Amino acid sequence: FFKFFIMKKESFPILKTKVAGIDIGSTHYHVCVSDEDVKEFTTYTSGCKALIDHLNLHDISTVVIESTGVYSEVLLDYLLKEKF
Repeated sequence: FFKFFIMKKESFPILKTKVAGIDIGSTHYHVCVSDEDVKEFTTYTSGCKALIDHLNLHDISTVVIESTGVYSEVLLDYLLKEKF
């Protein structure tokens, strides 16, 4: 999913920087903060905290979430508490 948009990035204007994309699944989150940096985190508390640390490490201020179902609710709580 992310590779499609990364390959086509020349055709889209950059509207905002410091943005991460998060794909949410039932057992893992996939987070993209740059062309070369896509990481996987578990949906457990430790994974949510590591994901937040990863976003802060890269000075991310905005996240875009792709989710179906209720799998995003736990992470969304963490993100809102951290002011994302």
